[in-house]
Formats: sequence, structure tokens, C-alpha cells
Amino acid sequence: MSRRAAALLAVLAARGASPRTVPRTVRGEDGEPVPGAVVAAYDAVLDGVQATADEDGTFALEGLHAGTWRLWAIPPEGDDHAARFLPDATGFCDSRALRLAAGDAVEDADFSLPLGASLSGTLLGPDGAPVAGAALTASPVDAPGTVLARSATADEDGAFTVRGLDARAGVSESWVVSVEAEGRPEQYLGGAYDEADAAVFTVEPAGAAEAGTWTLLAGITVTGTVTGPDGPAADAAVYVYAEGQIAVVATDADGRYEATGLPPGDVLPWVSTPGLAMTYYPDADRPTTFLSAPEEGAVLEGADIEAPAEAVFEAWFVDPDTGEVLPGVSGLLYNDTFTVGRGAAAGEDGLLRIDRLSGGDYTLYAWGSESGHADDWVRGADGEPAVFTVEGEVDNAPVEIALPRAAWLAGEVVDEDGAPVVGATVTAVRADGAWEQARTDEDGAWEIFGVPAGDWAAWAGYDTWCPEDADFVDTWWGDEPNPDWAPRIALAEGEGVEDLRITVPGDDDHDGMADSWESERGLDPERDDAAEDPDEDGYTNLEEYLLDTDPLRAAALPEPCGARGAWLLFLGALPARRRRRRA
Repeated sequence: MSRRAAALLAVLAARGASPRTVPRTVRGEDGEPVPGAVVAAYDAVLDGVQATADEDGTFALEGLHAGTWRLWAIPPEGDDHAARFLPDATGFCDSRALRLAAGDAVEDADFSLPLGASLSGTLLGPDGAPVAGAALTASPVDAPGTVLARSATADEDGAFTVRGLDARAGVSESWVVSVEAEGRPEQYLGGAYDEADAAVFTVEPAGAAEAGTWTLLAGITVTGTVTGPDGPAADAAVYVYAEGQIAVVATDADGRYEATGLPPGDVLPWVSTPGLAMTYYPDADRPTTFLSAPEEGAVLEGADIEAPAEAVFEAWFVDPDTGEVLPGVSGLLYNDTFTVGRGAAAGEDGLLRIDRLSGGDYTLYAWGSESGHADDWVRGADGEPAVFTVEGEVDNAPVEIALPRAAWLAGEVVDEDGAPVVGATVTAVRADGAWEQARTDEDGAWEIFGVPAGDWAAWAGYDTWCPEDADFVDTWWGDEPNPDWAPRIALAEGEGVEDLRITVPGDDDHDGMADSWESERGLDPERDDAAEDPDEDGYTNLEEYLLDTDPLRAAALPEPCGARGAWLLFLGALPARRRRRRA
């Protein structure tokens, strides 16, 4: 399976939905089964489940909730068939949308996979020896938005054959091949680190193309020593970064290290090992200086690191009311510029121990929701994040931290008909910018635990991947699309609110306005007309929707909260989410 396929499958999060079995088959065009094929079902927001076909090509997907689903079958590595979305598509949004209501059975969901082409070749190292075990991925040049990539592994002779290439005329005839091999930098055939410079191979439908023999680039070598307060540091772990790739090596008895197989470019080594402070070249507690090795085959010597003995920060997390220690709380300690953080989890005795530190000032974020306490910065009496001064090269005396009891929020997200909305993201935002998130389950229910005390607002967002799928308007609790008018929820420590129902209007044209509102106000709910201004009053349809004014009748409009567009700035500051404009 290709890295691209693996990355897509990694987003699947199996739900606790009511089980619904889909017994279907994956076969080739000749009717023969394709055992080992991975079949994935995705809903409209790319959550889903997966299964593997057995020896008869039969698979069964369980846990499909009511909603829209698309199915994808990926043959195993070495199989001659091409991957397909149901029934015969190579793009997610081009595939058949299976729309399930509660209790529906899935009909006509059998795959018939076409035979693909193959691309064969041989890999050699710079010394002419075969490169065994290398992982290769062939990807189409002309169809980058589709999931057509296939993989192979080089044998002991360095020979490989990538099978199941979907080489259709005019779509995916040209291919590039990336290679990952132990001790060598990630690269493309053709002596390139960038896909734009890679060799391009032409593959005909169901044909067998030859890639030839290729010698892999060796990359650069970085050498240096690690010295601690007692002299050379033996068996220390050294991390060497170069152009997006990292090599991890150990020092020898003399403190020397050698990292090979990195791409040329800017280089940054650092040491992170017990007993020493995590130190970046040459002797800093954070990245400050990059080395340069721009030429292929270069040997960069003298990348020496001088590391002080570690400092250790220890803290007891306790309940503010009982004084009892809180086992299992996690903490992440950030330096004063938030460029480096180190974390750990408290043990059963409630003691948090974070080592490999340099002396300096730090702030601490703690996750206490598992014990009913807040996920938040550890704060001082003024409410601001507390600053902990860590003395260098010593075990600092433990500090006691009373972790506030958490509040919680819970509710449901429904559409205008009261039906649950599965897969919506609910975001709770505090006035100071702190935020927490949850996803709705098959009943539209959501819960957020570990919420610190304060004034909060909550909103529900839903973002489909395909323009033809049903969408919903982002809506704040109180059923307000405008955050300036959203009611706030005052939470005290240990207090919860469990009846926060958010109704999200349908927005099938994906323009950010409720289709029902557009119909009532004389706009077109079947196309994106958010940026239009039919009454020529200087306010777009979307702005009129957020202000709940008449988009077809010009009038003097109030400035929202003293600054026009404040809600748009506020939305832009919220946690990152998929925000796309649709045609």
C-alpha cells in the first residue's frame, strides 16, 4: 500500500455506531477474488471504518451510521489489480455516494477491479551493490488529486516491480517513483530529491514497462562529537535534521557520531539523551545555528555539541480540595519562547518528572481531564500562566501544584428537522482564546471534559469533502451564525452544562448561508452567492445573513460590535479546520 493510501486510511476513526454489516466482495474483472484487499468506507467528513477481504474476496464493514458513504478498495502490494472507488472511480468525489437511512441495507457495493500495468527496475547503491528491502512508491504525474499510487519492495537483488498501476490513456500515463531505503535519503528515481526533477516513466494500460537500473543518491554525511561536563559522552542519542529528514545515531566510546543518508541542505544536529540537557548545535537550549552542506556527497565535519548536565523539574499534582495526589496527569514544559517543549506523565505516586532540561524559565501545560481536573496552563494567582524557574544541572526540589477541578460541556447537534448530525466538530472557546473540541457520535451527541472555569462559547461546524454532499452552516450555541451574538456559558470549577443543543441549518450550496434563509429572503439556495450584493448597499449576502438583514432591500446597517467584520476576524482566529471555497 502506498504512503498516500496509508495516510488516508490513518484518518479513519471507527465509531461506536449501531452495527450494520455490509457483506460484499472484491473481485477482478475476470471474476477472480482479490484477497487481502483493504476496503475503506468514508462518510462525508472522512470518518469511517475499514475491513480486509478474505481468501474469497469477501469483506464486511461494520458500524456504518446513517448518512453518506463512499467505498474504496486497495489491492495488496504485489497484486496486479488497480485501486478503485466504487464503482469505477479514481477520485473520492467521483465515486458513488451511498446514502443510508437508519436500518438501510447497502445495495450494489461489489467491486470489479481492472488489471493495472506494471513498472519494473533495479536499484543499486553508489558502490554498485544491490539495494535490498527498499520501499518504492509509483505515483501518477497527470492525476495528482487521485489515489492511484502503488508500492513495491525491492528484493535481495535490488529488483522491483510495482504492480496495479492505473495507466489510462490521457489520465495517468506518466509516473514518478519515490524510494525509501535504510541508510539513504528519501529520493526519486532520476537522482532527484524533488518530484519536479524526478525521472518520468511512460506506462501503457495493462502494459509492462521497464524503468531500468538506477543508482541511488547517497546524500550527505554529518560528523561531530558530543561532550558533556565529564568529557566525551558515549552512547548518546544524536538527532540530525536536514531538509525535512532526520537521522538518529548514537555516539561511540569517544563521543563521536556519524549520520549518513541525509539530503543536502541546511543541517541541524542536537543531542537528547539521559543525563544531559537537550542541546542544539553548538551549545544552545534551542535551535539557533544551522550548518550548510548544499552539495551531494558532502561530508560535514566538526558538528560538535557541548551539552551541560541535565536539570530536572519535578511537581506533585494534587486536588485543591482534598490535597490528594493525582496520578497519571501529563505535563508539557515550554521554554520562554515556546520553541522547545519537553513532557512526561505523572506516575502512580502523582509525581511528574521532566528531565533533560537546561536552566531557565518555563511554563507548564497540564492535562488533568482523566482525573476530573482541568486541561490548561498551570496558572498563578493573577490567572496568567505561572513561570517556573529551573536551576541548571541539578534536580530541582519538587513543587506542589493544585490542579483546578474541571468543568464540562455536553449536548447534541441536530439539523433543522431535529435529526442528529454525525461527525460535526464542536468547538468550545473561552474569552482568552483557550479552546477544546469534540466530535458528535451517531446520535449527534458530544462531550468535552477537562474544561477550565471561565466564560465559554460553543459552535458546531461541519465540512464535507465533496461539493455535492449535504453541508451545514457553522452555528454557535444559541443557534446564532454570528459569534458576536452568541450567548456565553459561565462555568465554575467542577460545574457542567449538559443540555447544549445546537441546530445547524442545511447549506447544500456550501456558501455559508442557510438554504432555508436564502429561500425566505429571495436568494438562490442552489448556488454560491455569498459574495454578491444584489441591493448594492455595500454588504454582501453573507454579511447580511450574519446580521440577519434583508439582502434585497438596501438600508443603513449597524456596525457589529463596533467593527464591521469583527466576526470574520474572530472566526479566523479559531482552531484550524478545513475551510475551502467550492465552485
